[in-house]
Amino acid sequence: MIRSLSAQSLRRKLVIIALITTGLTLLVSNLAFISLEYYLSRQDTQKKLTVLGEVIANRATAALTFSDFALLRTNLNTLRADSSVVRGCIYAENQALAASYSPASGELQCPEKLQGLHRTEQRNFAQFFPILLDDTPIGTLYIEISHQDLLQRINQFLLFSVVILAAAV
Repeated sequence: MIRSLSAQSLRRKLVIIALITTGLTLLVSNLAFISLEYYLSRQDTQKKLTVLGEVIANRATAALTFSDFALLRTNLNTLRADSSVVRGCIYAENQALAASYSPASGELQCPEKLQGLHRTEQRNFAQFFPILLDDTPIGTLYIEISHQDLLQRINQFLLFSVVILAAAV
């Protein structure tokens, strides 16, 4: 039968207080590490998206200038190398769809007009990139990346933290 804390010996009270303090400290530090991991992962994903967008927008300038739609599709198909890309769309200066990419699942398609583009899932990362010719916009690139990789990474980190906490207590 468990006796109340006031009925315990001083030694046992000190051990209980030390265990509770240690457990809470581990919990708070793990929460801090998980928050840091989430923040850094988001930053890495945003950087990856920016690099992808800037490279493809730069490569699309000549193809969009000369209305080479096959080359635009080829440029967008380089997104295939990243499995987290949900869709990529290139719009001409008149905001009409010039080329699009979506993975084999093809859940999200690019609308025919830029105004029809909206993010369907707020969890995804998305960014617009101007396609410039002599600092004059001639089109727009839109890339959307799934948030799923980030969530999977955080879940793995959470599982690892729970194992560490369980082993420590």
